[in-house]
Amino acid sequence: QLYGYVTVSKVMGNFHIAPGVSDQTGFTHTHSVSMLPRDINVTHIIHSLSFGDAFPGQSNPLDGRVVVDEKGALHAQYFVNVIPTSYEYGDGRALTSSQFSVSTHRSYINLDKTSHNLAGTPGVYFSYDMSPIAISYREYRRSFAHFLTGVCAIVGGVFTIASFFDKVVYRGMHTFKEKVDLGKNF
Repeated sequence: QLYGYVTVSKVMGNFHIAPGVSDQTGFTHTHSVSMLPRDINVTHIIHSLSFGDAFPGQSNPLDGRVVVDEKGALHAQYFVNVIPTSYEYGDGRALTSSQFSVSTHRSYINLDKTSHNLAGTPGVYFSYDMSPIAISYREYRRSFAHFLTGVCAIVGGVFTIASFFDKVVYRGMHTFKEKVDLGKNF
């Protein structure tokens, strides 16, 4: 079970949770899988993942995600698009945070045919990219005049529909009465 915080730069990057002995060779980061059991289970639950502080109405798409490794040696990838977001409260306080969208990919690694990470490593991998577009939310209270205008619109709409219905019923009854008075059969 892992939990914690990772500080990342506001540029494209990645982080991962993978078994095996890690090695940094030049610009390459690898994991040795030679000592791993062939049926290593990478089942995982993402209780919470966020890029910044929470703001009202925010929902993170990976919160509560359960992924079951059915065959063993799962390679789960999450491609995250982070969108910078600002939230201004009604009292003037401001919060700078982020929200994100995600797409996923799963594959299984055959550890019998793998030598030094050539075919991949089982684990959970996150690749993130920062969106060039930002979103801004602002809380505000509507005035009483706005509320009153909305109520008048609703009352006017109800009155219009009721008048239309009354007119249709009146015309239908009037036409029916005229035909009965003329002695027409139905």
